[in-house]
Amino acid sequence: MADDARVWRVYSKAARKHDKELLDQWNGTLDTLLIFAGLFSAVSTTFILDSYKQMQPDYAKEAFLLQLANASGTPYVAPSDRVDESARAINCLWISSLIASLSTALIAILAKQWLVFYPVSDRENLREWAQLRQYRFDALQRWHVPVLIAVVPVLLHLSLMLFLAGLVVFLWDIDTATMILAFVLSAATYGLYGFTTLSPVFWSS
Repeated sequence: MADDARVWRVYSKAARKHDKELLDQWNGTLDTLLIFAGLFSAVSTTFILDSYKQMQPDYAKEAFLLQLANASGTPYVAPSDRVDESARAINCLWISSLIASLSTALIAILAKQWLVFYPVSDRENLREWAQLRQYRFDALQRWHVPVLIAVVPVLLHLSLMLFLAGLVVFLWDIDTATMILAFVLSAATYGLYGFTTLSPVFWSS
């Protein structure tokens, strides 16, 4: 087929429109996720910096008990180094949440870097342009980039779920009423999330 055949102009016009809409959609989604992941990671880190202390020995308390034992002449018995199960659960959930959130940001940045190199610059020979564009489009599909971009929001949802679960455990020993409120709101949030996610499967018509 000749380089100046009409089919290349038609293909070029349709492909440019398709690619622009696709890249705008993907970049918009990734930008939003990056902003949320950054803010959420900062919030998670603040909670972790406070909660991880519960897994460390209270050195001030131990020093006080040691001085008290020396003053009274009684033998000093060091407290157990066993970590409280509640503190361990809280930190496991929140640290997992932070890792998932940071992984979201990392994958989103990688995806945006791939998308930067996807568009094909203008060429006088439309046949060469079409072949190069199709090669890059096939490469995106072969490397499952659309699937990877679709997984990014799921990672962020998982991160939020882990954080809320850790928040409920954190409030468990502090105040029952507040814990119940946090649990109900978290359950309602993810109940709505599950409904909106699965409803198209059952009501596709």
